Amino acid sequence: MKVIFTSSKLPFSWLIKWTFNQPVSHVAFVFDDKWLIHSNFLGVNFQWFSAWKKSNDVVFELSYDLSLLQQEALFQSILDSHAEDPYEWAGFLYFCWRGLLYKLFRMSLPKSNPLNGKGMLCTELLVSLPPWITNLPEDIDLSIITPYNLYEILSEAKQKKALS
Repeated sequence: MKVIFTSSKLPFSWLIKWTFNQPVSHVAFVFDDKWLIHSNFLGVNFQWFSAWKKSNDVVFELSYDLSLLQQEALFQSILDSHAEDPYEWAGFLYFCWRGLLYKLFRMSLPKSNPLNGKGMLCTELLVSLPPWITNLPEDIDLSIITPYNLYEILSEAKQKKALS
């Protein structure tokens, strides 16, 4: 399984990268190098990875050594838990507002997103991965973090785990 951090030529991708001066705008999961699960403006969904790559670029990826059986169980668990989840529009608009304040006035992002509701941003989908994979801090609010900052946190956690 892979957690991928991506970029595209779509306007919102460009806007997120420009606002935060970061190379990626989206995060997704890839299972068996065939299936992609992510949350986009249509909500949580899955599709063929090969088709999705035609209009998106993988900039960073973190690979996790899971057997095919483990990947299938995790894939099914994510779909069972989140396949009906809509996109988190209010949380996204707040994220954009805070991004604008960051870009114009260098105001840092807050620790939490007060408009976060029942929907799912792409970064929030990581809540569906077991803690032994992500090693995310318990106090992290995934609805107010950029995909690149999430990559940095996961990458560092993976390196620490490899050293221990």
